[in-house]
Amino acid sequence: MQGYAGDLLDVIECLNLQQPYLLSHSASGSIGVLAELTSPGTFKRMLMISPSPRYINDGNYQGGFEKEDVDSLLELMEENYFQWANVMAAQAMKNEQRPELAERLIRSFQQARPDIMLAFARAILYSDYREQYARVDCPVSILQTTDDSIVPMTVADYLQAHMRQCTVQTIAASGHYPQLSHPADVVEQVRHILAKEIHE
Repeated sequence: MQGYAGDLLDVIECLNLQQPYLLSHSASGSIGVLAELTSPGTFKRMLMISPSPRYINDGNYQGGFEKEDVDSLLELMEENYFQWANVMAAQAMKNEQRPELAERLIRSFQQARPDIMLAFARAILYSDYREQYARVDCPVSILQTTDDSIVPMTVADYLQAHMRQCTVQTIAASGHYPQLSHPADVVEQVRHILAKEIHE
């Protein structure tokens, strides 16, 4: 994950961006956090869609999964990647009344190399970046759906309570990919956040 953060900083440097806004989704929120901690002041504000510093439950912290669930998920991924893609897409996307959304996500999974996806999934699902999130000084705006089977609302509440400058905006939607299932709502929230920042 630190390698991805380094890549992100390289892109910002190559484009000569001065304090850009970062819009990230899920584990990419952690990549943004690592980039900001590596080079403080890089971002003007980080906007995160359904981020999580840790996906596994830990005492009072409810990340959404028991370790045994993650172990089983990764075992399935290693044994039968295409079955995993179908299971994960249905669980993550939800919106059963719109099956084309899950099918789109399945196609995206199937276009990736299974060995790379497995390594990435392990890095994400076993990670714990709670300490790093708590050290970020950059303002953070979280967009969280009200019914996310991958990252529950308890994670957004935790981040709001433990990050130095963090606000949470909810989107009345199901699934872990509101940018696909409810793009207009996501765009509206992003515009609202940016407009408020500009006027301030």
